[in-house]
Amino acid sequence: MVEMSERRLSPRDPAGSSSWLDPIESKGAIKRLWVSLFAACLGCAVSIARVPTASSVSGTPQRTVIEVVAGEPTEFAFTLSRFSLLSPGTFVFKIRNAGTSTHDFVLCENPVKNAARNSCFGYQSRDLEPGESTTITITSIAKGIYEFLSADPGDVTSGMKGLLGVGVAVKEPHVKTAPVPVTSTPTPTTPSSTSPVVTTTTTTETTTAPQAGGYICKQGHLIQGVSTPQLCQGTQGDIDSG
Repeated sequence: MVEMSERRLSPRDPAGSSSWLDPIESKGAIKRLWVSLFAACLGCAVSIARVPTASSVSGTPQRTVIEVVAGEPTEFAFTLSRFSLLSPGTFVFKIRNAGTSTHDFVLCENPVKNAARNSCFGYQSRDLEPGESTTITITSIAKGIYEFLSADPGDVTSGMKGLLGVGVAVKEPHVKTAPVPVTSTPTPTTPSSTSPVVTTTTTTETTTAPQAGGYICKQGHLIQGVSTPQLCQGTQGDIDSG
């Protein structure tokens, strides 16, 4: 004897079509559908989170490193490895004192239009002795022009300052040079090739034979009839006796 099981039909499926499910089976299918949809959405979210950003694709660094040398090219000047059209963000300044005196470095906090100021509030390094180095890190620098300078009033008035362009083009800092003393070099004199003219005066003495009873001066004057040489002009050494 073959037993037959009775299958109840859904009220909406009087014909017993297989496209309709029992209420229990229908609830299970809906649950499985929601689980599948949730898993699919979660997968989409993970995929979106893993999409590389523009900065990672282009290889743009997350921070900008700038080498700052104080005391070059002159004692009262700064040399920066980069200073124009820099990307906003975090900046790392590696500062080295190459001068012969103590120097520091200050980056002004607020944007400016030019380098007219000689002091400001900002990010300042410690004083560096010749040969010393230090590093300062500044986060979240926005687009603009920023002045950098020395905190020493004498150094900054001597030209130790400049501009940093973040997202903006700026010119290279003008370096003041100390005036070079002018020394005059004496021009050597060349001896004249013309020999000096030497004038020689020759005095010719005329000697006259003495007359009897008189004296004759060396100048040729004859005095007759005198018995003393003093009558001849001059001294005793200027006459000859006859």
